[in-house]
Amino acid sequence: MASFLILAVSLMVDLSIRVFPQLGVYTPDVLLLGVIYLALRRPMGEAYLAAFLAGIAFDAVLWDHIGLHSLLYVLAAAGVLKLRTWLWAQYAISRWLIAYIIVMGVRFGEVIMWLSYLGYEVPLSFERYVLWGPVVSGLLFAMVPWRQSPIRLGKRIPQVLFSEK
Repeated sequence: MASFLILAVSLMVDLSIRVFPQLGVYTPDVLLLGVIYLALRRPMGEAYLAAFLAGIAFDAVLWDHIGLHSLLYVLAAAGVLKLRTWLWAQYAISRWLIAYIIVMGVRFGEVIMWLSYLGYEVPLSFERYVLWGPVVSGLLFAMVPWRQSPIRLGKRIPQVLFSEK
């Protein structure tokens, strides 16, 4: 329940940042940072579900192509689940690196989707959108203090059929 509260709060903060200050390409992806945080803290199934619901909510509120951000956020959660085995998000530099890689991948996916719809308006400075937005998002993710350090979840042991008990 608390994880969905984190997503709801990050959706409201993300929408207020996108609407009121008008930062342009430097707008941090707060909702995606919430998804990254949940993917670092929660088990795999809950992280995927939270990423899918966050993407659907984002597309529904902005009346964008439904399913675009849900696909990108689920892929981002999968990327975080892979990155957390290599990088331990205990330190600020590793949190910045995780957020930079994931946000850059999601923004690159958005640009690819914009280019696939030829009638859709593409921002003129999409290279700055892909490069500078993740820097701001990564700095925000690294600077915000966490109440608890992220846990390193162990790998599951597969069930062995016909094993001796």
